[in-house]
Amino acid sequence: MKPNRCIILALLCFWIQLIHAKSTKRAVSDSLIPGLTLNNLDHKFDKDKLEERERTTPQELTTQDPRHQSFVCQPQITVNAPPLPPISNGCNCSTTRQIISHEVQRIVNSCNSVEAVEPSKHAKQESATSQLQLLHQAVADLTTVLKAFQNPAVPAPAATLPKDCSEVLTRGGTDSGVYTVQPTDGGRSFQVYCDLETDGGGWTVFQRRIDGSVDFFRTFASYRRGFGQLETEFWLGNDNLHRLTSQDEYELRIDLEDFDDNESYAVYSLFSVGGVDNNYELTIGEYSGNAGDALASNNHQEFTTKDRDNDNWASKNCAKEYHGAWWHNSCYYASLNGDYQGGMTEIYGKGIIWYQWKGYYYSLKRSEMKFRMVDG
Repeated sequence: MKPNRCIILALLCFWIQLIHAKSTKRAVSDSLIPGLTLNNLDHKFDKDKLEERERTTPQELTTQDPRHQSFVCQPQITVNAPPLPPISNGCNCSTTRQIISHEVQRIVNSCNSVEAVEPSKHAKQESATSQLQLLHQAVADLTTVLKAFQNPAVPAPAATLPKDCSEVLTRGGTDSGVYTVQPTDGGRSFQVYCDLETDGGGWTVFQRRIDGSVDFFRTFASYRRGFGQLETEFWLGNDNLHRLTSQDEYELRIDLEDFDDNESYAVYSLFSVGGVDNNYELTIGEYSGNAGDALASNNHQEFTTKDRDNDNWASKNCAKEYHGAWWHNSCYYASLNGDYQGGMTEIYGKGIIWYQWKGYYYSLKRSEMKFRMVDG
């Protein structure tokens, strides 16, 4: 069962019990279930009906209007309440049921504590008010808990989400920006930046350098998770790259720009990234473009970072030596994760490098790496 269905079903159960437990007007918004939001509970009372209740014995009350039978705060379902479990990033049916059960039982206990005191004429109205307040607080708390399951990483049911930016395009997307995708492996959804304009669009962007605002000299674990901001500089994460590129056939495009606003690009007919077990090995196809083929020697190389040496340089670590995590051989003609140097430099090989276009002493102004499904 999908996480969103778990929440909706659990809310339905909770809603039914609220109907039994609530003592006066049902004023919870119809949007509670689909949007996981609610309006304030109605705290208004019908004065005449309250006075009529005060003149009615409990025995008469249960044999009259059935609507009054639920005035006593007594849910119709027995609930066993486990301790409230900690909120995690994921959602499963068991966790959701525990949360709902805990909240419902809290309402039952609170209502019982109110009814434990013999109500006087004045106390009856206070009791009704207290019950409504308890219900309002419980529903508000429950909504807060459930919203934790709607974090940005999982904003919509998986069945409604595209698997990548190519699918965003085929579904009618036109504006480049941040979208949520759900790979077909059944794992968590996450956000990506989609380029829906360049060369027909449909590109899932996984790397961008534009201003040096983000430090790219990071560990293997950091590159595995990803870092930065999707709207500016970032690395999407090697785990995400593997999940995305494992679900279909993709081509790679790399757009480059220097500090004189000259642009170039490289396209590779095939692109995939292996899993963590083989250190995110790079696979690329045939080259085309005008930047020069700087990735040929990196094909079938594993990913190297300053703390994980997977390159072919026997005596040193390429990523550590040149400040750039990459699919190093020994070492590279291209390294787009190096230090942001700002154009010509006297430092050899430590910038954002594409040797076939600008050499080892020129650090590029902008780089953007992206992939899309291969046609046909």
